[in-house]
Amino acid sequence: MTQNSLVSKKGIADIVFLIDCTGSMKPCLSALAGNIGRLLETMVTPGANAAAVVSDWRAKVCGYRDAIADGGLWWSESPFTSDPAQVRSALAALEPKGGGDEPESLLDALWKLARMPVAEKGAAAEGGTWRHRHDAVRCIIVFTDASTHMSTAIPEADGATSEDVIREVLNAKFKLFIFCPEAECYHVLQSIDGVEMDFVGSLTDAREQMQAFSEDQENFRKVMEELGRSITVASQVDVVTV
Repeated sequence: MTQNSLVSKKGIADIVFLIDCTGSMKPCLSALAGNIGRLLETMVTPGANAAAVVSDWRAKVCGYRDAIADGGLWWSESPFTSDPAQVRSALAALEPKGGGDEPESLLDALWKLARMPVAEKGAAAEGGTWRHRHDAVRCIIVFTDASTHMSTAIPEADGATSEDVIREVLNAKFKLFIFCPEAECYHVLQSIDGVEMDFVGSLTDAREQMQAFSEDQENFRKVMEELGRSITVASQVDVVTV
């Protein structure tokens, strides 16, 4: 009889920066590009008593706008990379524009990421592919100053509701970190298991609050350090081997 054994495989993460890149997000994009090194440094530097680190990480940058107002320009993405300079460059390359009306297409973006190809267990993954969920934790970090449409508009999602998207996210085993305005649409997403949500203003002052949040350099560095620590904790993956 074959016996399974539990092997601790620590510090492995695929990270997606999922950024609202409409016009008002320019300060946040600049702050992210300028402070990405702080997040990565926090992940890979041992803490007190040689605490665990993220020893194997890849990051991908995705920008979204409004799939209804912006058509094919609503989405952009870079490949996964383990080079901090390439991550910084991908963030800096996001062009803040478009968006149309105030709700944007976060649900469409989450659907796309949930349906992104997945490598076989134990196999190497290419730039547009997740590693298998038993090989790496999947973290998505969202920054937005707008609400989200509560159904999808991209053809491949076929008018999915928020409940449909939540189910896809749960099936994909994402660890979500969301910085957003406090609004009912985001309270709905709080039902996702393990989501960490930080409210930055409300819908009445979200743009001003996100700008202030992004331009407070010391606070933003602390936010990135805390994200790095949270990803480190999430990345402690246990796998079963046969």
